[in-house]
Amino acid sequence: MSCFLALMANSFPPELKSRVATHCSAAVLASLIRVDKSYQAGAEPILYRHIILHAGTRSAEILLNTLNSIPSRKPSFVHSLIIRSPRHHNHADDQLESISEALCNALSKMQYLSDLRFYLASREIELQNHVKSLLCTLKTLAMESGDIQDLFHVVSNTVNELDSRGMSKPVMFAYERDGYLPQFDVLTVFPDMLAAEFSWQPILESYDSNNGSIPTLSREHVYTVRILLKDLFSVDQKFIGKLVEEMSEFFPSIYRLEFIPQQPSPLWKEWNQYSDFVSIISPLTELNELGFHDNLLLTEQIQKRKEPSEQHFLFARNCSAACPKLRNIEFLRGPVLERDVEKGEDWQKWKAFYDYQDN
Repeated sequence: MSCFLALMANSFPPELKSRVATHCSAAVLASLIRVDKSYQAGAEPILYRHIILHAGTRSAEILLNTLNSIPSRKPSFVHSLIIRSPRHHNHADDQLESISEALCNALSKMQYLSDLRFYLASREIELQNHVKSLLCTLKTLAMESGDIQDLFHVVSNTVNELDSRGMSKPVMFAYERDGYLPQFDVLTVFPDMLAAEFSWQPILESYDSNNGSIPTLSREHVYTVRILLKDLFSVDQKFIGKLVEEMSEFFPSIYRLEFIPQQPSPLWKEWNQYSDFVSIISPLTELNELGFHDNLLLTEQIQKRKEPSEQHFLFARNCSAACPKLRNIEFLRGPVLERDVEKGEDWQKWKAFYDYQDN
């Protein structure tokens, strides 16, 4: 096909060549440019619109050199950039460090970039620090990272910098893997960092635009959602209720829901503040586990969890009435309750958890 098009090139006006380019695959376009440079102007905006860069590979080095060549219009063609690093590799940090300067240079030239995603292992934080100042111009930011507090740190710094510049804020979220399964089964969102502007739309587009390029990234594979909040009880309950209701439609397989506050909270708030969460979780018909917890807890703090009160059991019963499959609830710096759904048992202390504390 490329040879035929090249032979016909002299008879094609520029606008027709651009139209032809939109119907060609990336491989055909690359071949076409090699055969006939007259197709370059129409093909390059398509070739560079969506880029996946694999850190530590020769192709990544060549791509960054091309984007950083002077003069070059290629960076202005990039709308979406995905940076991936080896998940299990002894020198993954070094590979990312080796391209960070070239990557930051290229990012600074991508004036139309609206979607930047990092697929990084939990220790690969240095690259995030290198590009953090560049994130302020982005419409969407997605990161995969294993450390909740690192996510809080990056998001908080980015939001603060945006506020200082009077700029609009991006929608921020993270894909994660829970354990060693290949699929990205955990989604983390930061809704009240920018409550008035939060929308599921960029997150849905991130999943739906994947088109199988990352087979393990699918809305159907999302089993755990983590909602990271500034404070667990001061957040607008109507806002969170609407967020969870929409989430139940977009991610039908949610098995576990976690609310994680950034700031430490009292061990137990007034009953009516916890009771608001009964109606919030009610749309999640497949929910099995509910957690209110603080990832900063030390072992000795966990061991200080108090015995459950009647309020805890009453809340658990109300939750299971709203979500019949619910079998486990973890309270913020409080007790952990469980029940056997199949046997129709009432809520009780999670015996395995309290036995562990006693050892």
